[in-house]
Amino acid sequence: MRGEGLVKDVGAPLSTEYEIPYVISRLEGRYACIFHKPLHKGREHSIPVIGGIYSSRKAISTAISSKLPVQDVLARALEGRGATARGQPAFGEKVVEEPDVVDVLPVLRHYPCEPAPYITAGVVFAKHPDGYTSASYHRMMPAGRSRLAMRVVEGRELHRIISMREDAGEPTEVAIAIGVPPAVALAAASPTMGADKLELAAAIQGSPLEVAGCETVDLEVPACSEIVLEGVIEPGSREMEGPFYEIMGVDIARMQPAVDVKLMQLAESPLYQAILPGGREHELLMGLPVEPIILKEVRKHAKKAKVAMTPAGAHWIEAAISIEKEYEGQPLVVALAAISAHKSLKSVIVVDDDVDVEDYEQVARAVAQRANPARDIHVIREVRGSSLDRSNLRYVNIGGRRVLIEEPQSKVIVDATCKASRDLFTRPEMPVDKRRLEEVLLAE
Repeated sequence: MRGEGLVKDVGAPLSTEYEIPYVISRLEGRYACIFHKPLHKGREHSIPVIGGIYSSRKAISTAISSKLPVQDVLARALEGRGATARGQPAFGEKVVEEPDVVDVLPVLRHYPCEPAPYITAGVVFAKHPDGYTSASYHRMMPAGRSRLAMRVVEGRELHRIISMREDAGEPTEVAIAIGVPPAVALAAASPTMGADKLELAAAIQGSPLEVAGCETVDLEVPACSEIVLEGVIEPGSREMEGPFYEIMGVDIARMQPAVDVKLMQLAESPLYQAILPGGREHELLMGLPVEPIILKEVRKHAKKAKVAMTPAGAHWIEAAISIEKEYEGQPLVVALAAISAHKSLKSVIVVDDDVDVEDYEQVARAVAQRANPARDIHVIREVRGSSLDRSNLRYVNIGGRRVLIEEPQSKVIVDATCKASRDLFTRPEMPVDKRRLEEVLLAE
């Protein structure tokens, strides 16, 4: 990434409270930023902070050394599995027992709504009772010296693992890796369930993934991880977590599983990775792994299709899909297939194949030009959507009091394909020698 000009070194001393997150917000999408002098708790911290690594599609492709679009790499990996190999751990150079997590690590505080600093780039590894390894991103808020409150979305794989362990009266062992290989980052971001994420990561990178065992828990993690925290979630162990700014707005506070950290291991010269909440990197890591999953279902109903999660939907609750339309009504069928593949979708826009779904201006123009609201916008009422979508919350007057209520969620499908001749909407080509005129422009 440095060779491609995608890395920015920041030598100025900046605070881990708001200042580093602000600079990340201004530069992400263009650079991964390394902050060499983070100021933490009134002193210069010895561990540099890095953020914005995966904040553009180009950056992600560069990080995984792929000339193929990331969507194609993920689609191929989901169809197969890779292999793991034992490696020498890089993270065993410094060991801290029952660490004061926020003292040892330069954990960032991003927004004033956060009650404490948050770990945002921690990949949590846990073993499913069936034997495979789960890996997923979870935000973590310190709830004590060596205790972390972890947001675990209901119904997702880690939530199911914790529930099964608790039903059996057993603790859940976890390993939290901060600073993992790019392929592991993408695998952990994938919402697929029932798959060994270490094997998926190996399939993404196209070579065996080196792993190493932990000291206090029966888990393996990527051998080149920068920082590894080992701990357990005891049955019924809960702490209040939140509020927290997510991709769609401020998420509420709620009781969540709490991890008691028993051991921390660090590489010789570690980097502390952070992901800006609600930023480009956050959105892309959530949205990109969903695209091939949606595309697989859509292609069952359209012979030619492309999918892109949109920036307007924070790359999570809105998808744009282009198809080579074969019959009227097909856009609705395609959109329903997409919703079935990704339950968090709130809006699906279906366009013709002359529209670039990665260019949101083209998608919005197609909606304005080709969709008749009375005929082409379909609302599906009272169906569950994303827990991050708070648009169904509203204040109402009850007995003279202003009360916040939660209404049922809904979804919308927009058929923005042509229903008449495409010539009515396509800009005509000018009959000129384009190459000659471009040379004229360059000469001016």
